[in-house]
Amino acid sequence: MIDYAGIIKARVTVPEAVNRYTTQRIVRNRIKCPVHNGTDYNMRIYRDTYYCWVCHATGDVIQFVMSVTGDTFRAAMERINRDFALGLPLDRSERTEADWKAVDKARHEAAIRRVQQMLDDADALIDGTHKANMAGLLHDTDLIIKRYRPYNGWSKWRKDWCEALRLRELLNEQIR
Repeated sequence: MIDYAGIIKARVTVPEAVNRYTTQRIVRNRIKCPVHNGTDYNMRIYRDTYYCWVCHATGDVIQFVMSVTGDTFRAAMERINRDFALGLPLDRSERTEADWKAVDKARHEAAIRRVQQMLDDADALIDGTHKANMAGLLHDTDLIIKRYRPYNGWSKWRKDWCEALRLRELLNEQIR
C-alpha cells in the first residue's frame, strides 16, 4: 500500500506550509501561533514538526494545515497535494481496484497488529501482577516459617507453620 501521508510529509516541510497558508513571516524559526491566535512568537517551527509553548499544539505538516484551515485529515492532504502540485492520486476516483484492495488489506493488518499488541500488553500486565502477588505471598510465608519454626524436637509443630511450608513450595513452583 502506498503511504500518501508519508509522501506528503517527505515532500512538503512545515515552513513551506507556514509560508503558503499563513501571512506570517518566520522569525528565528518562530511564528505567532495560529492555533490559539497568539500575539507572541511562541510557536517553534522545525522542518518536519511544530510546537507551541502556550497551547501545546504540535504535529506535522498535515496537522498544521488541519489546524490552520480547519480541514479534516483527508481534506488537508488533498489541499496540500493540490497547492504544492504533488500529483498524488488522492481522489477516490483516481484509485484503481488494486489500490483499494491494498488499502483494505493494510487496514486489516494494522487492526490485527493493534489487537495483538493490546492482548500482549494485557498478558504482560496480568503476568507481572501475578508474579508480584506470588512474590508477596512467598515473602509472607517466609515470615511465618521464621517466626513459628519449632526450636527443638520436643516443641510443638504449629499448624500454620506446616501450612506455610506447604504453601511456600506451591508458590516457588508458580513463580518459576
